[in-house]
Amino acid sequence: MAPPRRVCVTGGGGFIASWLVKLLLSRGYAVHATLRDPCDPKNVHLKQMDEARENLHLLKADVLDYDALTRAFEGCEGVFHLATPVPEDKIADPEVRSIGSCCERYFKCAEGLLSYEGSEGYCLVIQCCC
Repeated sequence: MAPPRRVCVTGGGGFIASWLVKLLLSRGYAVHATLRDPCDPKNVHLKQMDEARENLHLLKADVLDYDALTRAFEGCEGVFHLATPVPEDKIADPEVRSIGSCCERYFKCAEGLLSYEGSEGYCLVIQCCC
């Protein structure tokens, strides 16, 4: 049997990201979920999800730490970026400067980055050719 497809979800402990992790696990994916602190009690719900024992890997990563993100992306086919830096004012356009460049370098198939400021805040779209 082939190993499960592997993806990364940044900010895996957040409300929307948690539901995404649950959905991905239910569909047979192996998930790397990045968290500021995997041992924080607020993240215990992730470990209790069906299939978590076999297919969920909780990884400590700051969204502004290029090396930590690169380690989290290792072996992954794609990234769902739901995390936000804390504090937000550390750098301007953190999505472009951290996750954008990391994805672009790690997933060499990234064709380009399109970023824009929407009514709900900053948004980053990564087009991928694979």
